[in-house]
This record gives sequence, C-alpha cells and structure tokens, in this order.
Amino acid sequence: MKNLKILFISLLICFAVLLSSCQKDTAGNAAENGTPEQNVSVSFSNGENTIIASSKGCDFTVVRPDTCEKTVTEAASSLCKSIMKITGNLPEIKTDYGTKIDLEILIGETNRSQSGEALEGLGGKDFRISFKDNKLIIIGGSDDATAEAVRYFTDNYISDGVMSFIYGTEYVYTYIAPQILVGGSDIGEFKIYYDGAPQSLVERVNAALFAAIGIELDITNSKEGKYIELVADDSLENGYYMAKVLNDGNIHLQSDTATGLYYSVSCFENAVEKMNVPGEIYELDLSHSGAYPTAFEKFTENDERYFIGQTNKDALSYEIGEEIEFTISLFAGGELASCARFDWTMKGDDGKESSGSEPGINGMLTLKTTLETNGFVMVTVEAIGADGNEIDGDVRFSGAAGVHPELLTITKEEPADFDEYWAEAIAEMMAVEPEIIEMEEIEGKSGYKAYKMKIACAGNDKWTGETYVSGYLTYPENASPKSLDIKASFQGYGVNSPSPSYSGSQISFSVCGHSIEIGQEKSYYSELQNGVLKNHGWSVDENSDPKNVYFRYMILRDLQALRFMKEYFGEDGNGLWDGNTITLSGSSQGGFQVIALAALDKDIDSISAGVPWLCDIGGYTDGKKIKSSFRPDFAEGLGYFDSASFAARITCNVSINAGLGDPLCPPAGVAAMYNALNCPKSLTFGQNKTHSYTPPVGDKFTFSEG
Repeated sequence: MKNLKILFISLLICFAVLLSSCQKDTAGNAAENGTPEQNVSVSFSNGENTIIASSKGCDFTVVRPDTCEKTVTEAASSLCKSIMKITGNLPEIKTDYGTKIDLEILIGETNRSQSGEALEGLGGKDFRISFKDNKLIIIGGSDDATAEAVRYFTDNYISDGVMSFIYGTEYVYTYIAPQILVGGSDIGEFKIYYDGAPQSLVERVNAALFAAIGIELDITNSKEGKYIELVADDSLENGYYMAKVLNDGNIHLQSDTATGLYYSVSCFENAVEKMNVPGEIYELDLSHSGAYPTAFEKFTENDERYFIGQTNKDALSYEIGEEIEFTISLFAGGELASCARFDWTMKGDDGKESSGSEPGINGMLTLKTTLETNGFVMVTVEAIGADGNEIDGDVRFSGAAGVHPELLTITKEEPADFDEYWAEAIAEMMAVEPEIIEMEEIEGKSGYKAYKMKIACAGNDKWTGETYVSGYLTYPENASPKSLDIKASFQGYGVNSPSPSYSGSQISFSVCGHSIEIGQEKSYYSELQNGVLKNHGWSVDENSDPKNVYFRYMILRDLQALRFMKEYFGEDGNGLWDGNTITLSGSSQGGFQVIALAALDKDIDSISAGVPWLCDIGGYTDGKKIKSSFRPDFAEGLGYFDSASFAARITCNVSINAGLGDPLCPPAGVAAMYNALNCPKSLTFGQNKTHSYTPPVGDKFTFSEG
C-alpha cells in the first residue's frame, strides 16, 4: 500500500518580501510592443508575482499531452475558457507533440521535463502547481487530480481580472487519506481474492477504495491473510446475495450469479463511499444479504424475455404538471427477472431530459416525472449485465405517457399553396398514360396469376435514370367479373425489392418505393443504397425546393399504380374489379405513403397505416418537442409532405397502429396527425411498442371516431 502523508501545503518563496514595483507584466509588454515570437527567450526572476493573463492579453500557450484521457483534455479547455474571460480571446491549446514553445502552461503529464519533475512524489489524489523555466506546470498524480489542480488554480490565482503566480514557487496538495478499519485491521493491508467474478467487479472494488482512501489493493489467488472475497458460484444458494464482514474478519461478497454479486459489490461501494473525510478513522460495518428474482443470465433465448411498463393511472390521461409514475419490470420465462442495473433516459415534449441508473437486483424500477405542456414524455430502459454491457439489445423498454394527446396539432403551418402544389403534381402524372412497359408472368402461389410489372410514369430521372413504376401484381385465377377488390401495399424506407402478396378476393399490387428493378440479387440493391439512392430524401438542398423533394415522385408513382389498377381491371379493362373497393396498407414510410394517397385519391375506401412516418415533420423545430431519431432535417419543401397535412384531406376510413416508444415516429407527431383527420378513424398506441418491435405483453390505448 502506498504510504500516504498528512496534508502538506507548501509555498516555497525565494524572496521573503515581494514589492509590487518589481512585478513583471509580460502580458502588458506584449500589448505595448507587439506579441513577441514564441521562440524568443523570456526570463523571470524568482519571487516575482508574474502576470500570466490580464485584459492586455496572454503570451502563454496551453499545452496538454498528445495522447490523454478526456478528463485532461477538458481540464485544459476549462483553463483556456478562464483565460478567455480575462483577455477576451480564447487561447489555442497545443499538444506536446512537436516544437517546444518558450512560454507554456503545461497541463498533466506532458513530455516536457518540467512535468516529469513535478509529478515525482505525487500520490493519486495529490497535485502540484509550480512555475519554473518559463513553464507554469499544473499536474496531479492522476487525471482526476490534474483536473482538480486546474480547478484549484483558477479558483485561487485569478483576482481582479488578473491571473498570476509567483515565479520560482510551487503549491503542493497532499491528500490525507481517511483510514478504514475492518475488525480493527486497516483495509489497506487486505488483498482481493476472486472466483467466477467478472474482472469489472474487481476493478469496481478497487475504484471505490481509491475514491475513498486513495489506494488500490493487490490481487491474490489464495485466501491467506486478510482479503476481500468476490465469488460468483452457481453452487451457492439460488437467488441469494451477501455482502458481509464475517467472524473471520474478512469481507465476503458472494452470490450464485454475477448479477447477485454485482449488487453485493454495490453494497460495498455504498458503504465505502461515505468514508471519505480526510483524516477520519472509520470502522466498516457491512451486513447485507437477501433473496432476489432469478437472474436474467440464467434464462435462455427460448425463454420469452421482455419488459412490462405501467403507469400509476391511464398512461394518456395526465394533466400538465401532474406527477407521472412509471413502474417498469423485466420478465423472462414468464417470471420477474433481475439484472445488474437499469440504465434509463427520459425525454419530454416540454424539452426536459434526464437520465440515470438504478439497481436491477429486484427486476423492477420506478421513475417519476412531470410534463409541463400537452404532449408526451418518452422513457427508455436498458437491462445491464455485471460486465457493464447491455444484456440484450432486443430487450428494452421504450414507452411513454401523455398529457392531453387529443389536443396536439401540427407545429408548422402547412404551405398556403399546398393544394395547388399537389394539383399541379397530379396533372404532371396524368399527362403520362399508365402504359405497361413490362408485364412478366412469374411462378406464384397456386391459384393465382403473378407478374413483375413496370408501368410508365412521370418523374425526375436524376436519381436512378428511370421514372417507371415497378412492383408485383397478383390476383386469383378464374375470378368472376366485378368480384375482386383492389389492394395496394407500400414499402418502408430503404432500397430493396417488394414481395408479391396474395389474397383470396383481391387484386394486389406490391409497389416498389423506387424506379428500380425488382426481384434482383442483394448486391444490386446494396449498390443502389450505397450509391445514387444513398440517404434519398435527406438532402437539405433538394428539400428546400418542393419540386425536387424525392418523395414527390414516389407519391406520383404510387398514384399511377392505383390509376393503372383502376383502368386495367375496370369496366374498360378486364372487368375483374368490383368498381368500388380500394384498400391500402403500409408501415413507416409506407404509412406515410398511404396517408398521402388517401388524401389525393378520393376513390380509396380505407387505409391501414402502421407506425406512420413524417407526422408533424417540423414539430421538433420549436426547440422542445422530441425529435425523430430518423428523418430528414426540416426544409421548406418538406412542408408539402407532412402526414398531418395530408390527414386533414382524407375522407375514407383510417386505421392507425403506432408505438408509444417509437423513437422514429414519436407519439406526439402521430397524435397530431390523427387529430387532423376528419373521417372515420381509429388509433391504437402500444406501450413498449417501438418502430419494429411489438412486445408480447403490454397495455394498448385506442382512440376512435366515426
């Protein structure tokens, strides 16, 4: 164990008396004579109170190690900001790589000899500030101590707008460690023995001791002398943890799983954390044990694993400012499951954000918050293992609670010429007849006709060089005249081929989102996705002009597909369509498409939209509302493509299924879109439902009208 000294503050001053008339203001000289070249030698006299920065400027350069941890980088940046407050200019931070500069402020363990000399004799929590050889050296025995040294320097060596230090002197802080006794024995004499415990837990025990008393214990492979034992052994009592000082005078942290041991270590950390007053003597009293739910790691992939999230009242019935309480539980194999800890985040449509961690030993946690506006607060919870990593990225809680979602409306007003824009666009489409470019019969499901289709359409060929509609068309063989409905389905965001869809009494068209070939090898779509269609619809420049928005011609191709079906299967075609029924379905980008189509084609009878995209697309621009994690930045041209604006023009039946935990299509936008509908409608929000995940168990909240 390191021998820690008592607190020692030394200020070595080479002159007993300092006269203000002898003070040297290098910043002042720089201001009056012009900034000197940095390689010009400047000398100071021992005992002079040297001004490092003043309103006249700063001639010193801040230098940090070329490779260092974030703590040191941020400490150097903090010092520069303090200098800027004095001089009005932010000094440059240089690394110690390259040419040395005459006047330097050295932060941390740089490659300068002065840093190495200043580091000598410092313990992990000690620090030194010294001024010699034209270098102001600020260094600690650890990165955290270096950061503390910078804080101490800026707190104590800036006065009346001047940063100064006496040349040839130093300030040394030596940490006085408290003493922790275990049955009368100094814990610093203990060693760590571990068996089956993750290395990360051993590191946490040492980190807790270092934070409290500035030491780290040696590791042993035998139970000799005094020791802290970390054991995770499935032969121990099932579902039991222990953190105790036993009669043998040793510290025993034990459990049958790493999860239980994680909590045992947490008990040790919490006890030691309070023993941090310098110079105090503590007796460690550690006596914790208990049962806990089966650890998550004991379940297999065959066991259904999920979160259940509940609120203290109907999740969508809160008032502004009312306390919202979430209780979130982890389940596996149909029973409550424990984990090492839960990491959580909360974001609200009032702009508030928070995050934290809670013990996972009981398999559940409670979170409380409020919302100061109409809207939603979204919560995410991850189950973390004893190694500090998320146990299963597919098992998360993502949900929300709402305040008056029925009052939410679109944030940005739609363009005044919205209808004129789409009338012009549809006229452009109508100018091109939906002629068949390709109708290749393929082998489909028995009893059906199936075709790969290409249909002529208006468009902009700047992306793929093509403007046609492509997709799969299917319908039952030997159908009677006027016996079939029309159904069209639309794709989510991405670049891939649709698949044919078969339904007993329907003409089905699976429409591709792009003017590209369908039914090709994966490499074909990968090349497009990484090439001409990469981030399609994301360009701010394109989206500034509504005529250049990628989604314009996507919607026109969709409308042309419907136009083709009505004509080809109508009375003037083969007559299989009943002449009345048209239904549409799609999720995500496909949900956006069916909402747009229902607004623009009044022949549609009903649509089903799952997790609809681009709802209240400019909502986040108020600086508060939760921003979609996947969407283009708002530009004026996108105002013509807001699902909420399309919704206000729909007259057919609309069914929407969405997730309260969907980060891509946040619930506030979906609610605003739903509220804009003036037609028979229903909306079902699923708790813990995300964009692509629907939990096996969870509350559902349904709104409906008409």
